[in-house]
Amino acid sequence: MTVLKARNPLALRDPSLFIQTAVLNGQQVHAASGKTFAVENPSTERVIGTCPDMDAGDARLAIDTAYSTFENFRNTSPVERSEMLSRFCALLTDNAEDIARLVTLENGKAYTDSLSEVKYSASYLRWYSGEALRCSGQTIQSSLPGVRNFTIKQPIGVCALLLPWNFPIAMVARKIGPVLAVGATCIIKAPSETPFSINALVELAHRAGVPAGVINVVHTEASLQAIGEELCTNPKVKKVSFTGSTRVGKLLMKQCSGTLKKMSMELGGNAPFIVFEDADIPAAIAGVLASKFRTSGQTCVCANRIFVHSSIYEAFAEKLALEVRKFKLGDGFEEGVTHGPLIAKRAAAKVQEHVDDAVAKGAKILVGGAIRHGSFYPPTLLRDVPISCLISEEETFGPLAALMKFDTEEEVIALNVGMVGANQGIISQAEVPFGGVGESGWGKEVGLGAMGYSMAANLRSKIPKESKLFIFDVYKPTLDKFAEAYSGQGPIIIAASAKEAAEEAEVIISIVPEGSHVRSVYLDKESGVLAAPSIQKSAKTVIDCSTIDVLTSSEVSQAFSEASPSSFFCDAPVSGGTRGAEAGTLTMMIGIAKDDSHYGQVAAVLEKMGKNLFACGGPTLGLVTKLSNNYLSGLIAIATAEAMNLGMRHGLDAKTLSDVFNVSTGASFINANCNPVPGVTPGSPPSNGYQGGFKVQLMKKDFTLAVEAAHHIGAKLMLGEAGLKTYEGASEDPKCRDLDSRVVYRFIGGKE
Repeated sequence: MTVLKARNPLALRDPSLFIQTAVLNGQQVHAASGKTFAVENPSTERVIGTCPDMDAGDARLAIDTAYSTFENFRNTSPVERSEMLSRFCALLTDNAEDIARLVTLENGKAYTDSLSEVKYSASYLRWYSGEALRCSGQTIQSSLPGVRNFTIKQPIGVCALLLPWNFPIAMVARKIGPVLAVGATCIIKAPSETPFSINALVELAHRAGVPAGVINVVHTEASLQAIGEELCTNPKVKKVSFTGSTRVGKLLMKQCSGTLKKMSMELGGNAPFIVFEDADIPAAIAGVLASKFRTSGQTCVCANRIFVHSSIYEAFAEKLALEVRKFKLGDGFEEGVTHGPLIAKRAAAKVQEHVDDAVAKGAKILVGGAIRHGSFYPPTLLRDVPISCLISEEETFGPLAALMKFDTEEEVIALNVGMVGANQGIISQAEVPFGGVGESGWGKEVGLGAMGYSMAANLRSKIPKESKLFIFDVYKPTLDKFAEAYSGQGPIIIAASAKEAAEEAEVIISIVPEGSHVRSVYLDKESGVLAAPSIQKSAKTVIDCSTIDVLTSSEVSQAFSEASPSSFFCDAPVSGGTRGAEAGTLTMMIGIAKDDSHYGQVAAVLEKMGKNLFACGGPTLGLVTKLSNNYLSGLIAIATAEAMNLGMRHGLDAKTLSDVFNVSTGASFINANCNPVPGVTPGSPPSNGYQGGFKVQLMKKDFTLAVEAAHHIGAKLMLGEAGLKTYEGASEDPKCRDLDSRVVYRFIGGKE
């Protein structure tokens, strides 16, 4: 056994990310006993480093730390937690190469796979930075006169997160994303195989501003059962999240029953992959390669059994074998390597056991089929695998693709499963609830299963009765929930695609979680909004409330203006959080217009919500709620950022931008054609407990973002900078910092 010794033995860009301790209350600590265990690189069998071998007493101290920290962290604002997660996501992206290197060293997977895992992990942090602002309760109609019913959501408390080694970074992000979003705290029980990448990720969380004690990490090799029992039985722990085997999951559930803890568990699987006779064979083969051989088959959603219709079986097997032979087995850092070793020799031995059992019962080896050395097992393809074999009964958890022949649909279709991918080999996304059924899982994690449903009901009162509502979304349960909330208001059509919905709609309000999805919804030539024939013929009003970057917004708006010159496209990302949505206020809405008349057009659209409405993207329906709750608030800030950022890209000169800015921030908010802004328009009700639409501190932040956006494209936002200086002065004055900002609006609007 070789031990690495050097000042920067892992050749990281930032050596401080190599942490060989546990993390408790923000400090790097060792086990009370002083014991450690060695962590090996499965590819070279060399020791990477050592970690504390902690016991139940160390875990109890971590629980106490998380418990005491919770009382303060639960009171942080959704905006604060959202910004923490955004910074965390940015730091993870910035340090992607180091984190990926740690994953490959510990786990053995190919470096390209590790980089993909980092990107996948960042998507969870990005998603939950938005969800932090959308965790709201619900108002429920009362059957008793004078009684108001409502629900609120509160952070659950201390969470125990028991992590696997196969996706160490992704599983941390998936589990701590919601913990941070809602204001809970946690103890991470890291896998002994991959502790260093998890330590590095937690270090980035602290650099992002996550307070000490919110995330605590314990490591162990010898006391795994004792620490697991402490986390499951300690009454201070309120939730346990586990990813691992069904056998261990059952044990944890039994231990948690004594304190009736909330649980979510992703357990073992035996997923089928079904190829029917009319399948696109190249596409199906690509799906098999992605689903079966990702991370050398060491994932819980890997296709364990591949059923192929008898009419295409021979051709499919031959073509799949050609592709599998192209894989390259080796050290994860070697150029061209697609698959590294399995996590341990015992894992390779299990794959060999499954191969030998299948061959003994009649299967034939097309590719691979034998251990190379150590824990290296080549991507393997078997054909003519019988149903009665170990592969059908157990999860292989290795690079073994087993082809099974079938003749009728009845032989293979069984819908008692947790997740289904149709013409899609990889189905895990941050936006979609993840989990199995039966003995493959308990509960769901991430996506819409956790937050956001109640927002759909709030939109009901904002759309005039008898309006024809078109809805499109990629996740059917969201549509069902929205349809339920909208029931009785008017006709509702669940469209098969964005194109179908946009064809009939006069007003399109899109709410899409991230840039890549936005491009698909608008720009896909077959099914996107711009593919609708009516886009070319009639004027549409489009209000895009997606959580996207400026460049994506510019790309979409440019494509829309070229495809439908008579339409009006308004880019309106919305923020403000749950309290803003409940109070009818909006921290900031940004957009673009070519002349003043468009502001009236948007205001009118928002006022009546159109005859036909197209809502896209159930995960963020809360944005529509905020948009429709306060028609004019967003218009006040429209030109602040996008007039310079997008406006200059669309050829608007400085005077036009100045005029637009003056109109949007000055005269527009007293326009009689628009609904009153709570706390700003005379005679309107107070908003959020204060008289005035926006507090000085909030507007200072928004103006800062606007000025930075202008500087980014080399522009000078003179009115914005003047407004920012005014807000900065007001924020430093104790008498002004919590007052409303009407004086600044008057200043910017040319009234003072």
